[in-house]
Amino acid sequence: MFVTEDITKRACNAYDEARAGDDMAEYPAMHAALTAALASMWRPIEEAPRDGEHILIDSEDGPRVAYWALVTDNMTRAETRKFICPWSLDDVIGNRFMPLPAPPAAVGGE
Repeated sequence: MFVTEDITKRACNAYDEARAGDDMAEYPAMHAALTAALASMWRPIEEAPRDGEHILIDSEDGPRVAYWALVTDNMTRAETRKFICPWSLDDVIGNRFMPLPAPPAAVGGE
């Protein structure tokens, strides 16, 4: 998840539109700008990586971390590929995703 020039432009435009010359509208305008920026980061699930990279999927249960995996059914031994949660191994179904952000930089050399 990276802040691109396009995302920045969308956030600035949303901020300007929400504020519309009203100096008292700082909070709602910033909220609108951040909401617009976040919305532009979601991409169609068809574009999600299929290499095991962990991503964030907007599932029916809310945003969940998932990755593409080969799963074997214990009863039938049938193999399928799908997005699963790395902790519960449950299926994760959604129609859009975003990459996870990079970890924060270490502070003070830690």
